[in-house]
Amino acid sequence: MKNLSRLFLLCAFLLSSALEAQNLPTMPTGGPDNGTFDKPGRYPAGLVDTVDFYSTVAQKKVDMLVYTPPGYNKNQKYGVIFCYQGITDKASCIFNGAWVKAGIISDNLIGEGKISKGVIIVALDDQFNGNNSNVEEVTIHDAIPYIDSHYSTYADADHRGVFGYSWGGGYTFNVGCKHLNNFHYLSPCSAAPNKKADDVLFPNNGDSAKQVIKCLFISWAQNDYKIIIDSNVATVDYCKKNNIPCYSWVAEGQGHSGGAWRPAMWNFLQLADKAGISADSGTQTAAKPGKGKVK
Repeated sequence: MKNLSRLFLLCAFLLSSALEAQNLPTMPTGGPDNGTFDKPGRYPAGLVDTVDFYSTVAQKKVDMLVYTPPGYNKNQKYGVIFCYQGITDKASCIFNGAWVKAGIISDNLIGEGKISKGVIIVALDDQFNGNNSNVEEVTIHDAIPYIDSHYSTYADADHRGVFGYSWGGGYTFNVGCKHLNNFHYLSPCSAAPNKKADDVLFPNNGDSAKQVIKCLFISWAQNDYKIIIDSNVATVDYCKKNNIPCYSWVAEGQGHSGGAWRPAMWNFLQLADKAGISADSGTQTAAKPGKGKVK
C-alpha cells in the first residue's frame, strides 16, 4: 500500500511538473527559421492597416500600423498590445521582414487554437522622426486614446500590453513599468541600454508591480551583446530577489536578431492570452508566474 501511495505521489509530481513546463517560454518547434509558426498562408489572416493621426505631443501627424485579428468583430471587445521597434527600424518591422512578423504569428496561433480570439497589435512609429519625438507621451496621451476610440477594445490595463525589441525593448521597460495603470502585460526582448535602472523601473521593491502585473516576460539571445545580456540578467535577478513574478527566456544559439524576437512574440501572445488579456471583463485570469527561467 505504501508503494502504491508513493507511486501515486510520484505520478502527480511528474504531471504537475509537465504542466508547469508547458507554460514556460520555449522555442517554437523547428526553431526560428525552420518551423511554421511564422509562415504565412496557413490560416485566415488578420488585417494590417496604416493609420496616421495628429499627435498633440509630437505636434505633427504620426503613423501607426494596426493589426486586427481574423474575424475581427466590432461587436466584440479585444485586448491590445502596443509594440516598439529597434533603433533605426520602422514600425513596419513589427509586421514585415524577418524581425517579428507579429501579425502572421498571431494568425497562426489563433488558427492552431493556442490563443483565443486574439488581440489588436499596434506598432507606433514616432521614435526617431522629427524634433518632438516622445514615445512615452505619444503612447499614453495620443495613441492609446486613438485606438480605444476607433477600435473595439476593452480600454483598460487588464487588457493592454506592450512589447518591444532592442531599443524598443528598453522603451517597453521604461514606458510599461512607469505606467502600470495602462499596461499589465510587458514583454521586453533584448532590451538595449536605454533601459532605466531596475530600482527606477520597480520602485519600493516592486510593490506596485507585484500587485498589478499579470505577465512580465523578459527575454534575450544567448549570443546577444554582453551589455544587453548582463543588464537583463540583472533585472531578472532583481525581480527574483524582490519576489516580482516574471518569466525569463534565453534564445539559445541566437544573436541580436529576429531569431530571438519572433519566438519572443510567439511566447508572449500565448502567455498574455493565458493571463487574461483577451478574457471578458470580470473573468478570473490565470495565476501569476512563479519560476520562469528556461535556458
